[in-house]
Amino acid sequence: MGSWTRVAASAAERVETPLTHVLNAGWAWAGLMVLAGWIARAHLPAVAAAILSAVAAVLAFYAAEAVLLDRPFTSSAGEVEHWLVAIAVTGPGLGLVGALTRSPTLLGLLAGAVVPVGALVELALLPRWVPAGGGTHAQVAAVAACAAAVLSLGVLGWTWPRRRGVATAAPEPTGPAPVRHLPVAVALTAAAAGLVVHVLLPELT
Repeated sequence: MGSWTRVAASAAERVETPLTHVLNAGWAWAGLMVLAGWIARAHLPAVAAAILSAVAAVLAFYAAEAVLLDRPFTSSAGEVEHWLVAIAVTGPGLGLVGALTRSPTLLGLLAGAVVPVGALVELALLPRWVPAGGGTHAQVAAVAACAAAVLSLGVLGWTWPRRRGVATAAPEPTGPAPVRHLPVAVALTAAAAGLVVHVLLPELT
């Protein structure tokens, strides 16, 4: 246990990284749900995938935190409940947004812009990215997030006319919801959990 305690203490000292700030950003969690919806494709599976992926990612985050800080998982029950309520409120809409991004219509274009625009708005309105007294890691995360958001919007605007033209020439077939994509979407949680552990326990990677 002594060795594990030292590893946890060392990891705690290094936890403030640019990636940590990204994990604390609302747009990143929204992006997870939108991505899950995109993979699930159809509306109902997209809603389920968004909610399940976000719930599992939240549980993985606080489980890793409990291990790192050597405290019971139940001590974070209030925060977990808060985020589960937020997921229940926002998850269905964000899952649908993910499914709609596949559409070559104007609605699909707007859906594709939700996460990058949300990131830019959060960066502009929530200055917690650069805490008082400095914060190089936060600044790096903010610049990277801003650049990625702008690049995403640029790619979206550049490719949309072509997507619209292709869809007009050969419309996508409609059919029953491809439920087979739901497990793939929920599997995003494994990646999210691995990312959390990688950030919170750097000594073990």
